[in-house]
This record gives sequence, structure tokens and C-alpha cells, in this order.
Amino acid sequence: MKIDRVVLRETRFVAVGTVFFSALLQLAFLAIGAWDLAVLLGTLLSAGAGVLNFLLLGVTVQRALAVGDAERAKAMLRLSQRLRMLALLAVLAVGVALSVFSSVAVVVSVFFPRMTLIVRQAVLAKRSRAAAAAKGEEGISNEDKDNA
Repeated sequence: MKIDRVVLRETRFVAVGTVFFSALLQLAFLAIGAWDLAVLLGTLLSAGAGVLNFLLLGVTVQRALAVGDAERAKAMLRLSQRLRMLALLAVLAVGVALSVFSSVAVVVSVFFPRMTLIVRQAVLAKRSRAAAAAKGEEGISNEDKDNA
């Protein structure tokens, strides 16, 4: 099965946002004088797992849509969610257990894909409100503004 281009595009977006947040984390550790290789490795481990989780979610949704049977699709999505969460928990456990990884970087970085989506949602909502406000003002003539 070929991965849909929308899934790839969205995963690319999440990956870029995750890299951005990962760079910010590295800078924060540098600023407080606590940066070392463990921080970088912990970030790579966890952020990479987060992006992979997002890709697998997209692929699962794509497959579920192809199934056609709503109940079977629901079951696929539920199973996928459970397995992906278990995999993320395993990555977190390994990252925290092994001293080669910074525990803080591991735990924080796993949220970067979600943070990327939250920021995009907020930006799109703001743009939508601005466009709606601009559209609303277009319908008001200068005389109406003066009389208001």
C-alpha cells in the first residue's frame, strides 16, 4: 500500500515543527549550562518516536478508510492507538532508564509533534478570525462607520 501524499505532507509538517521545538530545547539546555550529548540523544529518540507515531497514525487512518466496514475500521484504529501508545511508553521507559539519554529531554520531546499541531491550529484560527473580521468590515461603508 502506497502512503497517501496527504499523510506524507502532514508528517513532513509535523517533522519540521518537531525539529523547530527540538532546536529550542537544545538552546534552552545550552542557556542554562546543562547541555550535553545525552540531551541531544534524548531529544532525537523521543522526537523521532513522536514523528513516527504520527506517521503510523496517518497510515492507519488511510487503511481504515480503505476497509469500508465502519466497525472493522474502528477496531483497526483502536488497536493501532493502543499499540502506538505502548510503543511510545516503551521508548520513554528506555530513554529514562538508560543514562545515555537525558530523561528530561526524552519526556519533553515526545510532546513536540502535538505542540506543532496545537500551534498550527491556533495560527489557522487566528487567520480565520482576521479574515472574517476583514470581510465583515468590507460590508460597512465609510458613512456607516462615521454614523456608528
